[in-house]
Amino acid sequence: MRGAFYPEGGGQVVAARLVEAIRAHGGAVWTRAPVAKVRVEDGRATGVVLAKDGRRLDARFVVSNADLKRTVL
Repeated sequence: MRGAFYPEGGGQVVAARLVEAIRAHGGAVWTRAPVAKVRVEDGRATGVVLAKDGRRLDARFVVSNADLKRTVL
C-alpha cells in the first residue's frame, strides 16, 4: 500500500517497546487496574487511587491511556 507504514512485528511492538523503556528506567506498568482518581498536588499528578481496593500508588509521572476528559475529570 502506498503511503502506509506498519511497525515490523505489528502494532503491539510499539506498546511492548514503551513498556520496556519504562521498566528500564525504574518505572512500573499496571494493566487491568482501573483508576478511581488521579491524585493531584500543587497542580501536578502525584499518583493514582485504584478503583478496586482504594490503594494509593505514588508516582513521579502518571501516564493515562484514557481520553483527556476522562483523565482530567
